Amino acid sequence: MLNENFILIVSGPSGAGKTTVVNLFLENNRDFILSISHTTRSRRANEVEGKDYYFVSEEDFKDMIEKGEFVEWAEVYGNYYGTSKKEIERILNNKKNILLEIDVQGALSVKKSFPEESVLVFILPECFSDLKNRLISRNTEKKKDLEKRLEVAKNEIEQINFYDYVIINKYGCEEESSQLLNSIVQVEKIKVKRFWNKIKNSFWR
Repeated sequence: MLNENFILIVSGPSGAGKTTVVNLFLENNRDFILSISHTTRSRRANEVEGKDYYFVSEEDFKDMIEKGEFVEWAEVYGNYYGTSKKEIERILNNKKNILLEIDVQGALSVKKSFPEESVLVFILPECFSDLKNRLISRNTEKKKDLEKRLEVAKNEIEQINFYDYVIINKYGCEEESSQLLNSIVQVEKIKVKRFWNKIKNSFWR
C-alpha cells in the first residue's frame, strides 16, 4: 500500500450512532470506499446484501477462516464478522482509501497488520445512560441481548487508549460528528509520513 493512502477504522459501542456518522462522511468523501464485512448474523429488514454486509452461513464463514481469507475476524454477540482480503483488494484496485466500520478486536488486528496506514477513531455517545437509552429506543433488543451489548460496550470503551481519536456523538448531532471525522482525515492527509515517498522522489532522484 502507498504511504499516502490509509485505512480509516471507525469503532464504537452498538447504539453510538457510528453507522449514521460513517454514511454521512462517505457522502462527502468520494476517495473513501466502505469495506463491506462478512457476517453470519441474520439480515435485518432494511439491510441489503452486498451493501450493508455479505451474509453467509456459519459453515461458510469458518471455511473462509480455515483458508486464511480474512484480514481480521471476530465473534461478537454470538455471530461472526470479518473483513476479507478480497474486499481490501477490491478497494485498492479502485485506488481509493479504505474505511472500516468494525469492532475493537478487529480494529486492533488491522492496526497490527497495517500499523503505518491505520487511523483509528472511536465514536461515543455523551454518557453511558445515553447509550442505554439509544439501544432501548431502537426496540430491536431483548432484555438479555441489551444487557450483553451494554457489557460489551464497557469492555470496548476500556480499550479506547489504543485509538488515535475520539468523537463524542451527541444525540441528533450526527452531521457535526461526520464533520469532525472529516477534519481528522484532513489532518491525516498532510502528515509527513504520507508524503515521504513523494518527497524522496521529488528531491533526491
